[in-house]
Amino acid sequence: MPLHLSREGSPSAFCLTLLLTSLALLAGCASTASLIEDTQDPFAGGRREAVAELGLREGTLDSAERQAAIAAIERALTDEDPAVRATAVEALGNFSEFAATDALLATFRDPHPRVRAAAARTAGRLKLVEALSELLQLAGLDREEDVRREAVNAVAKLGEKAAVPTLIDLLEREESRVKYVINDALRRLTGKIFPPTVRDWRRWYDSQG
Repeated sequence: MPLHLSREGSPSAFCLTLLLTSLALLAGCASTASLIEDTQDPFAGGRREAVAELGLREGTLDSAERQAAIAAIERALTDEDPAVRATAVEALGNFSEFAATDALLATFRDPHPRVRAAAARTAGRLKLVEALSELLQLAGLDREEDVRREAVNAVAKLGEKAAVPTLIDLLEREESRVKYVINDALRRLTGKIFPPTVRDWRRWYDSQG
């Protein structure tokens, strides 16, 4: 039941109400240490919520808490539940230290498509140029349409024009709706507008010498 503050009555009654309200708010705010402990919760839902909340707190943690949170979330990258692993990838993407590690690149090879899609999305958000090769590989070879789409979007966010010839090759091979995503990525990288057919893109690219 929500607490309602009122100045009616004695000052001591108001102070008591204020104290109870503060305690109620604090009860709903788990400490960083308890969240780290909850990343080992026996239930996957509890682990996923703890990992997500640690990621959201990135800007509020002191140095020691930050390192402990990163370590806990990195452990979650090997969780048995793919939803927890995907959440860990997204959460670690909030930490600048994560971009400098090999942890993200390793998740491109996760057996579950949800995790691979999260890895591609996070690489794009971080503009992780070091992941360009892995992203192009996902875009061309992954069996799952959602993963290929996220990988192509991430490539576009990197802004690396070196990806253009590979994207043109992928446009020729892609048979799903991802071809429209590839076409949009080419537009974003080159500033050119062509239909989602490889002929016009090849003609333009070859004319660039």
